Amino acid sequence: MTAQQEDTIINEFLAQCLTSPGHPRLVSDIARRYGIEHQATVLLNRLLGEGLATQVAPEYGYFLVQLTPKGLELARYQGGYLGYLGDIEKARVAKQQQEQELAQAAITSANATVSAARAAWVAAGFSLLSILISLLALWQANK
Repeated sequence: MTAQQEDTIINEFLAQCLTSPGHPRLVSDIARRYGIEHQATVLLNRLLGEGLATQVAPEYGYFLVQLTPKGLELARYQGGYLGYLGDIEKARVAKQQQEQELAQAAITSANATVSAARAAWVAAGFSLLSILISLLALWQANK
């Protein structure tokens, strides 16, 4: 099962739980519907790990869970859990693009500073050369 498939299944599970909030659901039911009963533990661990659900009465069934406030919030999110993940990805891409733009601006600024420093050294070299020529001309004139 790929991460994208997990996301889709979790999105559906959260939407199902939203139909009767406060009532526990079996993770194994949705895993069975997708034909992945053997991977129900993966879904359960993901739900618990992301804080979307908590176990209810573990003595009656390891896969019996109830949504947390965060899980309810994401189930009601525009586009559900998949919409939430999409918005997070968009924000991550936007932040990465902004960081790249800032890095490029810093590189451009550094290049401009180096160019200005080179120009200053060239100007200083010409000034020194003109002083030397003036001194040579003055020395020749005094001879």
